[in-house]
Amino acid sequence: MIKYFRIIVALFFVQYSFAQNEINKIDSIIHASIKLNPEIGISVGILNEHEVSFLNYGYANQAEKTKIDENSIFEIGSITKLFTSYLIGQQVELGRIHLDSTIDKYLPDFFTLNSALKNKIKVSDLASHQSGLPDFDFKKLLKVNPTQPLDLVTIETVDSILTNTTQLESYGSYKYSNISYVLLGYILENILKKDYEDIIKKKILKPFKMSNTLCSNYKKKKLTQGHDIDGMQKDFFNWNSVIAPAGLLKSNSKDLLKFIKQLLIKKNESVRSFLEQTYFKNTFIELGLGLTIIRKDGNAIFSKSGDTLGQSCVLAYNPKNKWGIVILTTQANGTARRIFNQVLDI
Repeated sequence: MIKYFRIIVALFFVQYSFAQNEINKIDSIIHASIKLNPEIGISVGILNEHEVSFLNYGYANQAEKTKIDENSIFEIGSITKLFTSYLIGQQVELGRIHLDSTIDKYLPDFFTLNSALKNKIKVSDLASHQSGLPDFDFKKLLKVNPTQPLDLVTIETVDSILTNTTQLESYGSYKYSNISYVLLGYILENILKKDYEDIIKKKILKPFKMSNTLCSNYKKKKLTQGHDIDGMQKDFFNWNSVIAPAGLLKSNSKDLLKFIKQLLIKKNESVRSFLEQTYFKNTFIELGLGLTIIRKDGNAIFSKSGDTLGQSCVLAYNPKNKWGIVILTTQANGTARRIFNQVLDI
């Protein structure tokens, strides 16, 4: 019995030492990035099976000298799409949505589909960016409203695209799309008869105890200050219920690790399986529902990145080896992706 106990203790310390070694390597990678960009703030959350670690660097607000920690709130941009995909997966599991069915069946009646679109676009096409629909003209929106361009996106904007699109030129090919996730949000609202904010709170945030993942009410929290690639300060995007499902959640590294942990538990394997199937693949990219799939050394790593005007981030996990990582940065300059690519090498 004593011998058995010693073996268990020894294995624990070996595993702990290995995990700590990996964390030290990640810490070194981040320090190298900070040397290139000393003003940036970074929060990293690491999940290694059941162990959680956080690495935090810099300031949430340079002027106030408030340091970043795992509770600091960042914009997570298009990582919101993964949450929307998860909500879709829940409804697929319940039989309320079929991924191979066309969106005509699920969209609310106030939208008018051009005849060229009817019975052509599947739910899975929306979630894997191959619907062929034209997206919002973000550059045009920026010219009209440089600080809050998404305020200009309305339900009329969406309906106009659906009404006036006469052909799907890129259908079946990969073309990153925000309107696709806006439509998925409307599909969820139509099926559940609640607005997107209520749905995500009830179906994800409350049961997963993610109390600092925020929708419309975020301004009283411990926010980080964002910066563009030139270092100019950028405000958080306002909450807009139309485009919210495509990229308007705010969160922190602590909550996002909770989300990864929930993805990896047995109870959620069925929903996760819908997200992790391959729906599109070419020489350059492989896509699930709201996820990029990376094949490396016999493993499938699932990731999602997000960018706003002033921040960028990456979330990734490996279900086989039960690890996950979240990288949040206070500048929209590609640092989060560079760190992630280097982390993959170790």
